[in-house]
Amino acid sequence: MENLPPELWFKILSHVHFVDCVRFIHVSHKCFQYAIPRLWRVAKDFHLLEVPGHHHQIYASLIQELTVTSPEPQEHEELGKLEFTQLHRLIFEIPSSFNSPPFPDSSIQGYLVPTLTSIQLDHVANPDLLDAVASHYHQLRHIILDIPASRLTADSVIDFFKKCSSLVHIGLLSVRRHSFPPQILRYLAAQNSLRQLDIYQDFWPETIDTADLSSIPQPFRSLQQLELSSPNESAFRALIPSVRGIQELYLRRSVQVIPTINSLTINLLSSYLTELRHLRIKFYGRTRISPDDLISLGALTHLRELHLVTPLRKGFRIPKFNNTHFRALVSGLVNLREISLSCARENLTTASLIALAESCPCLVSCAIRWLEVNVCELQHCKAPLFPELRELLVNNLVAEHETEG
Repeated sequence: MENLPPELWFKILSHVHFVDCVRFIHVSHKCFQYAIPRLWRVAKDFHLLEVPGHHHQIYASLIQELTVTSPEPQEHEELGKLEFTQLHRLIFEIPSSFNSPPFPDSSIQGYLVPTLTSIQLDHVANPDLLDAVASHYHQLRHIILDIPASRLTADSVIDFFKKCSSLVHIGLLSVRRHSFPPQILRYLAAQNSLRQLDIYQDFWPETIDTADLSSIPQPFRSLQQLELSSPNESAFRALIPSVRGIQELYLRRSVQVIPTINSLTINLLSSYLTELRHLRIKFYGRTRISPDDLISLGALTHLRELHLVTPLRKGFRIPKFNNTHFRALVSGLVNLREISLSCARENLTTASLIALAESCPCLVSCAIRWLEVNVCELQHCKAPLFPELRELLVNNLVAEHETEG
């Protein structure tokens, strides 16, 4: 083991780090010096609290991303005395109930170092803390706020955004039953520097109407990436015309009573979002998409990634979807580099894989959950079939020759 190269040791340690047994492995000083800075790039506060106190500063100076989880203010006052000289991203995930007392700012200030470029605040956020962040951390480019949990008002959030002009990525979280404040949406739509917006709050068509986005010349003019998680499909349809220039769209669709994506929603994607490069829709409930609606996505000729996925084994259906439909979908996607369809078993065969190879020569990754590929049907195809392919995930590979009848 002593003769293993440090790179291999690092791969081993990276794996055991996730199962929390790295502390029991003894390595040489050489391997320790190589691996430890890499293992401590991303850490949680309890990792620091578990090592001897006189070693706290050694590891704190290696951390680039820190997640704060302890509900005990005194522990943060102890760790806040350390110098996090390389800290770039700070995430607060401190457990809380609505009746919890405000978390003291003194327990947080120690983590707020000049090198920070990204911060996620849960219930610990308050107007005074946001003022301090806006006044002293001019490199901050990414922030995620949980407005209801932190009891922030829409006005205090907008005031913070005005003071913190360096932000290019804003994420807004929410507990359930809290709707997205329309005044925040309107303010963000008028900004020239916003590149990425993540909304994990329920919002409704009335939110869009109240925000009056149509009165803003070129709303979201610089926005490149939009991520939404809301069960309300009609609100998303109302928002699409205002985000025409985005290149990346990520939708997380929750369970609904009617488990079918509205045809208008899919068709609006190809009608308005003509610059789209990355499309990812994740379904958390049983969902159906019609073949014709899916084919309409083939008009997004700039598309490089297409992911329609679900964690459910049979949660996503494209009824009567066949090889002809699949060829129609991919025939125009000449720039496609990644595709994943985790739909339930449909009428797709090896012919669909061949169509993909003919239409998408730059494909790097392909994952079609229920596709069965007969490799004997590929032998007459022009080689190489996928010159750049690195990953192929299908249901099954078989080698069956056609029998002459």
